Amino acid sequence: MKNSKKMQTGLQAICLIVYLLISSASPVYGHRVYLFAWEEGGIIHTESYFSGSRKVQDGTI
Repeated sequence: MKNSKKMQTGLQAICLIVYLLISSASPVYGHRVYLFAWEEGGIIHTESYFSGSRKVQDGTI
């Protein structure tokens, strides 16, 4: 009986951790950045913007 209760508690803890990981990652999808990169004369140039055509400012690659 004790093992069954420990197993149930462990399963609940795992489910809670998985739920928290999944729910905390979903807001990231709202910040999609489009990035285009090309090389000219040995220098890498980039052009990046958000989905609403707003340019990314001070972005680090």
